[in-house]
Amino acid sequence: MIMTMKKIMLNKGWLLSLLAMIALGFTSCDKDIDSNPTLDTSHAKDGFVLNVPANAANNTYDLSSSEGLQLTCNQPNYGGVPYVTRYFVQVAIDPQFKNGTGNFKELGSSFTTASMNVATNELNDSIVKLFTEANPDTKFPDATPMPIYLRLRAILDNTGTGESFSNVIELPSVLAEYKAEKAKVPENLFIVGSSIQDSWSSWKKMAKPYSLSGQYFTLAYFPAGAEFKCALNSGEYSMGYSSFSSVNDNISAGVTAGENDNVKVANAGWYLVYIKASVNDIKNVVEYTLNFEKAEATICGAAVDAKYGFDAQPDFLLTAPADASGIWESPAFTTSGELRAFVTVPDAQWWQTEFSIKDGVIYWRDGNMLNSWTEIDSKLSISCSPGQKLYVNFDKAIVR
Repeated sequence: MIMTMKKIMLNKGWLLSLLAMIALGFTSCDKDIDSNPTLDTSHAKDGFVLNVPANAANNTYDLSSSEGLQLTCNQPNYGGVPYVTRYFVQVAIDPQFKNGTGNFKELGSSFTTASMNVATNELNDSIVKLFTEANPDTKFPDATPMPIYLRLRAILDNTGTGESFSNVIELPSVLAEYKAEKAKVPENLFIVGSSIQDSWSSWKKMAKPYSLSGQYFTLAYFPAGAEFKCALNSGEYSMGYSSFSSVNDNISAGVTAGENDNVKVANAGWYLVYIKASVNDIKNVVEYTLNFEKAEATICGAAVDAKYGFDAQPDFLLTAPADASGIWESPAFTTSGELRAFVTVPDAQWWQTEFSIKDGVIYWRDGNMLNSWTEIDSKLSISCSPGQKLYVNFDKAIVR
């Protein structure tokens, strides 16, 4: 009984000590909270100071020959506590920016210190964009220094709150330059014309040899005197005869310049229209070569006896129809096997220009495969039987 009472007394003592410690802890926390500073964003609207760089008045900043512009500022007043602040640089070329108006650009990079090294390439690009937007018909004055105006926007980091703006400073002499984006060959080309599908209102997407960049082709029928243009986008008539740095009529189609800078074809017939694009690095432009070649399509592979391989064989060439509305017809398949067919393009291998059928239309090869179309899509693997034929409308891209 005595031992039990001792345990009870000890337990009560332990509990009292624990409660005292907790109370002391709460008292201590209360005192800390009373002395902790409180976030105060009421002064954010008052702004903060962006310092003018030393010697700014007597210095020309050549943005193309330097990597960074050093800026410093005072932190906005958030209750006298140095909270982590994120700064964004804004630039303008309109002096009205000093009065809070006018267009400006905010750079993509931001900073969390009051001393920041601003990337001059970002600054340069923003200045050029501001100038070209304000003066769309005027060439950018590369060799002429101009004044620019800078301001900082600040927020409490990771919160988006406490937005504050600095004063605007002027750098009176800044040299920027126009840097054109590096030219690149287009993803697609289209052909539109008097005999392409619906006259002058259908933009036929040209096929591309698999894995070959900057090459485009199509089989097309042109009546005598037919004309066409090419385009980078559907709905445009942007590429005429003068758009091609060279025109190679390798099949005596009689290709010349037509009306309104159209490409004109004097001699009626089916032709392979084959365009090659390449970047002229010196001029930084894409140059296009237009080639007219013999139109030729063939079946190959296991369904016509694999011993012939996959090269074009005269016995397996499709027969061209009389005009664009007609159907190309293959010889009969000789054995059972998967459909393999291609269009002959001078600078491409057969497997780069082969096609299959999907949902009744031509499907040009666009992926890697070793033995069968099933490696790309099982729906593209078409089984052929002896005696069957392949029928293709190359104008409408319809296959059966």
